This record gives sequence, C-alpha cells and structure tokens, in this order.
Amino acid sequence: MVVINPTPPPTVPYMARTPDHEAYTISDQALSDMVAVADLPSLLAAVAHVCAAPQVIGAHLRLDATKHHEPQGGWTPAQQSEARDAALQALIGWRDAGCPAASKPTAEAVRPIMTWMMDADASDDYIALLLEELGDPAVDLRAPQWRADDLAPGRSLRVAVIGAGMSGLLAAYRLRQAGIDVEVFEKNADVGGTWLENTYPGCRVDVASHLYCYSFAQRDDWPQHFSTQPELLEYFRKFAADHDLLSLVRFNTTVDAVTWDGDPAPWTLQVTKDGTSTMSRFHAVINATGQLNRPKYPDIVGFGTFAGPAFHSAEWDHRVDLTGKRVAVIGTGASAAQLIPIIAEHAAQVLVMQRTPNWLAPTLDYHDDFPEGQRWLLTHVPYYSQWYRFWLFWRYAEGILPSVKVDPTWEGDGHSVSAANEELRLQLGMYLGLCFGDRPDLLAKVVLSQEDREFLRSLAETPAKDK
Repeated sequence: MVVINPTPPPTVPYMARTPDHEAYTISDQALSDMVAVADLPSLLAAVAHVCAAPQVIGAHLRLDATKHHEPQGGWTPAQQSEARDAALQALIGWRDAGCPAASKPTAEAVRPIMTWMMDADASDDYIALLLEELGDPAVDLRAPQWRADDLAPGRSLRVAVIGAGMSGLLAAYRLRQAGIDVEVFEKNADVGGTWLENTYPGCRVDVASHLYCYSFAQRDDWPQHFSTQPELLEYFRKFAADHDLLSLVRFNTTVDAVTWDGDPAPWTLQVTKDGTSTMSRFHAVINATGQLNRPKYPDIVGFGTFAGPAFHSAEWDHRVDLTGKRVAVIGTGASAAQLIPIIAEHAAQVLVMQRTPNWLAPTLDYHDDFPEGQRWLLTHVPYYSQWYRFWLFWRYAEGILPSVKVDPTWEGDGHSVSAANEELRLQLGMYLGLCFGDRPDLLAKVVLSQEDREFLRSLAETPAKDK
C-alpha cells in the first residue's frame, strides 16, 4: 500500500561546528574504519589544512575537473587506497600529538588546497567565499550590518513577510536581527512551506543535505546524503522554534490583497483568518510564497472528467491505495522522478506521459544513508565539514558552470555550445545508454534526437573494453 505519512524524526540539535574540537583517543583501527567510508577529496583537503600535512595532496592525487561528478572525485581504486592511507596516517599523528589547534585559515594557506581540489587556479572571490565558511562559527558574517535606526532614526518600521517556508523564515530572522518589527502571514498551520505541503511518496531534496541548509545553522549529522521531506520539515521547525520565530507568524491566515497608497506606511494587506477579514499596514512587504506547492494542471481536453481518483503530486491523497492499480503519471520532472519508482513497486502498471525528455545525471548515493564514520569525522576533525560543504558546492554547482557556458567560437554539430558542454552531453548520453541498453524502445524516448538515439545505441552495443 503506497501511503506516505511519516512521523517526523526526533528533534536533533545542530551539531557544533567550532574548530576547537575535543581531542579524541580512538584506536588506529577505529580511525581506519572511519576513513574507510569518508569522502576522500574533502577529507584530504581538511587533513592538509588541520594537520599541516601538504604532502597528502601531491600532484599525483590532483583531482580531475572532468571527473568531479564521479564518486571519490573519479580516483582509481589504487588512488583511493593511497588517499585513505595518507589521511589515516596524518590523523593518527594528529591524535598522538594531542589534537593541537589548527592554524587560523588564511588565503595563503587555503589557496594551494583549493587549487588542488578545483583543478583550477583558485581566484580571490572563491578564496573569500571559503574563508568565510572556515571562519568562527559563532560569528554570523551574513547578519545585517545595519539597524532600523540607521534607515529611519526615531521611527518604527513594520515589514510583512508572506509565507513561512525556507525563505520566509530567513527573511523574518534577518529583519529581526536588524531591529525591524516583522509579521509573517502563513496560510498553513505550521512552518515549512513546500516541505510541509509536499508529502508524495519518495519526496526528498535534490540538493545534497549539507548544502541545503542555512549557512549559519548547519548540521553535520544529516542522516542521508539527500534528505527526505520529514527530515527537512523538522529542520525548519526546529530553526523557527530555536530562534523564537513562531511568535511572529500568523498561522492559518491568507493574504487576499496587497495595495499601495503612498501613506507613510504605504502597504495595506487584507488578510483572512477563520472567515474574518482584517486590514494591516506595513512599510514594506516581502513575498516568500514560493511556487512548488501551487499545482499546475495540464490543459487537456476532458481533464477533470475521469471517474477515478486524480490528484496532483503537490496535493497527494494518502487515502488512495495504489496497490494493484493502473496508474498514469503526467510529467517527468523532479517530483515524478522521485515518486514513480516508489509507486511502481506496488502498482499493477504505471504509464508515464512525457512532454520533454530530462537528461538525468547519475546520483549513486541519492537514497543512501550518510555513513556513520563520515559523520564522526565531520564532528571531530576541525574544518572537515566546511571543506566537505565547499566540495559539494563545487561538484554540484559552481564546478559545472564551464560546462554550460556558451563558447562563441565553438563549431560543434548543433547539439552543444562548447567543448566542455559536448563532453558533458556525451557523458550523460553514455549514462542513459547504459541504463537503457537492453530497452532500445525506451532509450529512444529519453534522448532528444534520432542522431543521439543511434549514437547511444551503438555505445550500448560496444563491448566495455572498447568504450
């Protein structure tokens, strides 16, 4: 029976992220077990920094930018073994020395490590970004450096925030830091926004957990690489409670109209709660309503006349048991990619209706638990969590930017916009070819052109030793 209505996990405190970690005394074997499951590129970066061991990031282990998306940075098994041994020996030596405090991060110290990790010269802006991450976690560098009195001396300022999801909570938190009077309007009975309303089977984030959190309220103990909906909802609930934001929120309240009249408090909000409409005035309004909880139904002739159960993924009907039923799913976006494999385990048949093929990149740990050993390292090795977060940022975001930039001089076949883009296209194509190698009928439906289909089919039919 496909009914997803999980009980939220127990509240877990944010993990301490101070570089002044307590010394540890675990055995060599225990350390080896931890390192065995660690993310090696970021661990070596942290070890080179914390243990003052630049030798662990030698040129022979320099990361290849074209393989950043692969597990362990694309290192061969032999390279991974060497990296594990280098990290282990450095951590043993650091432990035996009493886990001395790491030197304060400087541009000169982190530049060679970043250059090694990025496989590119570390520019000053990236250095500044990482130094901020490596800074004192007790100092919120992104906190407002201004106050309400700076803007309007002797006056009180009122700001309305519409929505209590990820953005709305952050806006309220920052405004109150600046001494602004804030009122948040939320149509639901709880915070969380999209992570409150979306409860479809398999619902989870498609950004690595250690990236998908506020920079000043990070967790090192996420249970999975990519967090599920209930885990994310609990994170935002806890953030709101810990920072006393719940007292700012008017729950079960809809904003019906926002008008401007030029008065000293120029914005008027008409809001409704329990059938009663009221007016409130504000000096500014922040719209944080989001978009992922507003169903968009296709314009199909006869839509709405189906006699059986029909609902949008953003408004999942948990009363409907899909076991043994024929189910039609319209769309192949992120939500569909998450829910289709789950319901396919129980439904008699799942028919997927696709408008545009999506080329998905392989994410091998998408459903995996975060290794306990790596969680231990993140909380016991100073700065490891920060280096790991930067490595995720580089792998999944900034590092792939060159692959999507247009090269005006590129003379390709019309399927790509640069040499790097062509390489990425071929890599994703090979992945699809391997996934659907035994189903050419499906392969033809998940790529974009007949030429691509023929090319990928030939790849799938080529012996592995010749690829």
